[in-house]
Amino acid sequence: MMPEPLALRTAIDLMNTPSRVWAIRSAPLPSGMNLLLEIAVGDAVAEGNAVEITGRPAEVIRSAAVFFIEQILFYSEADSYRVLGVNPQATSSELRHNVALLLRWLHPDMERQGTRSLYATNVTNAWNDLKTDERRALYDSARLVAKKSRGRRPGRGGVVTGKSGRAPRVHNNARRGEGRQFNCEARVKMSLGGSSMAILVWATRALTPKISPTRLRAILLGIVATMLLWGVTSNSLIAYLAEVAPETALYFDSHQPIALLALADAGLNDPPATPVTSQAPEQTATPSQRASHLDQSFAALAAVPPKQSRPQARPSINAGASTSTAEKNERMRDWTQNALLQDPTNAQALRILAQLAEAQGDEARAWRFMQTAAQLSLRESAAIDWLMRKSLEKADYAAALYYADALLRTRPQFIDYVTPTLVRIAEDKTANQLLKTLLVDDPPWRGSFFSVLPSRISDARTPLDLLLALRGATAPPTTSDLRAYLDFLIAHKFYELAYYTWLQFLPPDRLSSVGLLYNGDFEIAPSGLLFDWVMTPGAGVTIDIVDRLDAAGRALVVEFEDGRVDFRSVMQLILLPAGTYRFTGKYKGEIRGPRGMKWRISCAGGAALPIAESAMMTGIRPQWTEIDFGFTVPANDCTAQYVRLDLDARMDSEQFLSGSIWLDELAIAGEPRK
Repeated sequence: MMPEPLALRTAIDLMNTPSRVWAIRSAPLPSGMNLLLEIAVGDAVAEGNAVEITGRPAEVIRSAAVFFIEQILFYSEADSYRVLGVNPQATSSELRHNVALLLRWLHPDMERQGTRSLYATNVTNAWNDLKTDERRALYDSARLVAKKSRGRRPGRGGVVTGKSGRAPRVHNNARRGEGRQFNCEARVKMSLGGSSMAILVWATRALTPKISPTRLRAILLGIVATMLLWGVTSNSLIAYLAEVAPETALYFDSHQPIALLALADAGLNDPPATPVTSQAPEQTATPSQRASHLDQSFAALAAVPPKQSRPQARPSINAGASTSTAEKNERMRDWTQNALLQDPTNAQALRILAQLAEAQGDEARAWRFMQTAAQLSLRESAAIDWLMRKSLEKADYAAALYYADALLRTRPQFIDYVTPTLVRIAEDKTANQLLKTLLVDDPPWRGSFFSVLPSRISDARTPLDLLLALRGATAPPTTSDLRAYLDFLIAHKFYELAYYTWLQFLPPDRLSSVGLLYNGDFEIAPSGLLFDWVMTPGAGVTIDIVDRLDAAGRALVVEFEDGRVDFRSVMQLILLPAGTYRFTGKYKGEIRGPRGMKWRISCAGGAALPIAESAMMTGIRPQWTEIDFGFTVPANDCTAQYVRLDLDARMDSEQFLSGSIWLDELAIAGEPRK
């Protein structure tokens, strides 16, 4: 068995004995910090090794690693080395490795509550202190001066005493200024870099003998505040320009990573402008064409030649318009690699490198870059989309579903692009169980998927198969999920399959009430699906189901406001075989106007003329009045029928009416053949 790394043992001890936190903070970081960071980000190999070494559960080890990082690396007095989990002797590669792990641990994709985001500033500031040799040297110098100024102070006669020493109070202004000089230099070096810092340090030393310490401090603070204000303003401007005008941003900062990546991305993926002629009008790309845009871009790229040493010019997307595609790709590679030097965990940069690798024919390298980009950020949509489609091509349906789910959770507006992938899996009998399992968990995009699904399928039974798999789930299909599919089936005249689907999702206690006309007594709240009552009131009309005043039960009530009304309909789709039937019911109320209401029965998908209608219901009817009329369903072109309540207005002037009408006890019964 491997020896237990000191950092892992210390983290477990700290979790069991939190009071040791002060002693551990004051001691150098233990060896093996990289293992702790790998455990914190969920590295399966690191967790497995730790479980084997310690014999403790993975959850305990992971909690200990996270607790150690929060308490030892991110306490308020931690220096930049400690924040990054390294000792001052660490190499640049160790620094970059730890920064990548910490940023991955702090990423919102790994921590949904967002509490760790408070530490992101610590990591960013620490990395800015140490990311180049020049900055690291300045930081080490300032750190040494600050350490000296905290640990010692000048004593009388040049005697230096430690914290425990008792030296007489010094009344010499020069000595007092010397002590403060150390503090000023340390603070300046901690906040500024380069030539600005050197100028301020020189000014501090030059002015100390000539100006009183109080005035010197005020002058230095004013200079620092001015420079900080300029830094914030210029950085904010550059960050804004990096997104809207990257070439302009690079005039201010030739290493600005966002601007470099914007140029590389535009040069790689933006389609070239083509002249539009009258013979070739512009056409809108279909979703599938737009989804495969990256593939089209990759195919147009030539192989990238070996990198050659040459002077670096200021980046410009239009520079060298006459150069070959290979040279342009090499330039984009330079921009991307330069951006990665500034931001080593940038997922967009890795995705661009993946595209260039695929253009060069190195698909294995492209896979590695794309997967790393996806691991760093699930919001790098182009990488997720690429991995989804490539996984589908390799028939790796589990991976394709994982990336499809990630893409729809982060970019729900891409449902049209992702649905063809999901449909292909749904219609593959060997793979559709994976999709059913995912849908049972009710992902946030499930409703949108079912609304788009019917228009993408090649087999009309595919949505029914998925819906039936969800029938007994904690989150069964909603009415909206069913409506999209039923509307599709009815529009394509698959009436029997639509009726069968509707019956499958009726509650068991309602199946017994299903007859030739469903819910004719209005005792059940209508679902809005076509085999139930669908109510469309229109302007000036109120439609409701209320308790009856004269008996138990409920009734349908239609109320009209005074004036012109726009009554749409109350209707239900039914399936009656050819034959003779009778429609019965009751109504009462008071309708004042030139025309009244009628029940009509017409063939679905056929002629607009009804095959039967009731007598007009109008006037004053204080008592329940019978509705009774017979009709015949023809044998041809009348598989399904609509039962509709209409306002029998023949012109606009006949739409002026007021009052209300109550309806109840509606039923359809077959009549024996004569």
